[in-house]
Amino acid sequence: MKNLRLALLALIATLMSFAVKAQYTKDTKGYLGGFGKSALTTFNVPYRDTITNSQSKSRTSTIKGSKTDLAFQVNVNRISGTAAGYIQYQTSLDTGATFFTFRTDTLTNTSGVKAYYCVPRLYLGTINPGQVYKVVYTGTGTGVMDFYTIEMWRNDL
Repeated sequence: MKNLRLALLALIATLMSFAVKAQYTKDTKGYLGGFGKSALTTFNVPYRDTITNSQSKSRTSTIKGSKTDLAFQVNVNRISGTAAGYIQYQTSLDTGATFFTFRTDTLTNTSGVKAYYCVPRLYLGTINPGQVYKVVYTGTGTGVMDFYTIEMWRNDL
């Protein structure tokens, strides 16, 4: 019984140390995907926009410094019609003058909300090399889609 109490006390102390390190700047209403609140702790203000048919819109963000586990989550909701298109994730090595695409997701959302995730270091091979990112939403169908984008990262290395 005494060993069980000590083990429980050690577990509580460990969990409390993780909770002290995590500081959240924005409540994202549960849109954290598979990363969990303990992993990614800083968020830009979420971006929401709607595109119709073959319209294209984008969101550009500057994320400076060495950020571990930078990630994007784009939630796509088909409002009406046929949802088709793609999401391009881009970065710039020259502070935003030119961008290159490092990942493209094809939209196949037929009903409800579908989440798309991108972790740049998996495609770029390093942590936050560009520091200026653009997410481009382009429709290719005859529908209306709502996009809700969250940028998440952890400040500590």
